[in-house]
Amino acid sequence: MTDELEHYNNTVVITADRSGSTAFIESIKNNNFNLTSEINLGECFSQDYEDNPRYPYRPGAQNASPRPKFWNEQMYSPPQVIDAINIGTGKRVILKSLITWQNFNKSYFDIKAKRKIFLYRNMFDSTLSRCLAQKNGIWQNDSSTDMHTIPEDYFIEKLEWRIQSYNKFIDQIIDWTNEIILYEKYKFKKDIRIRKNTDRKYIINNYDNLKKIYNRYSNIIDTIEKEIKMER
Repeated sequence: MTDELEHYNNTVVITADRSGSTAFIESIKNNNFNLTSEINLGECFSQDYEDNPRYPYRPGAQNASPRPKFWNEQMYSPPQVIDAINIGTGKRVILKSLITWQNFNKSYFDIKAKRKIFLYRNMFDSTLSRCLAQKNGIWQNDSSTDMHTIPEDYFIEKLEWRIQSYNKFIDQIIDWTNEIILYEKYKFKKDIRIRKNTDRKYIINNYDNLKKIYNRYSNIIDTIEKEIKMER
């Protein structure tokens, strides 16, 4: 069965949230996307449980909207799901998996793929982007110029979780990937629907203070980034 599935030539992107993965996939997918041979599944497996931005109310909260039932990850592993899609549709897939989502685990490395892409964006900008999107509810194409203040403890919480996720999975990612892309150096297509957000430096009141907090973690972050850049 493994040999029969190799010709589907899937593309898997592993990254952290707020790393430009939606724009990146828009830039690499086929022009005839979804019409002939390729299905874009997006972040179909990613679940952030209680912090899921798509469902803002926590379970049990007043006026909470009911949450949909997610796929049963105990019954079907990600590789099994992708195998079924390949076989059932006869098409290859392109998808992304986020290491900063709660349910990411080593099984995602077993999805059959020709292109195994690791997309990395520096942890300051990606953490800041997550904090702001969570605050204002705008996840793409944020061109607003309203000023915001990000609570320092919230920024620290999100940064430390990002560091923890990279520390946990970076060695497996490096062993798995055959293509490393740095967000800051990648030339995104200009004709895609995703537009670059307003520079956070100009709309975050306490930007400089948050940068100072980030710099306290420089040793551990530098170690992670050196490992990434050594493999390019």
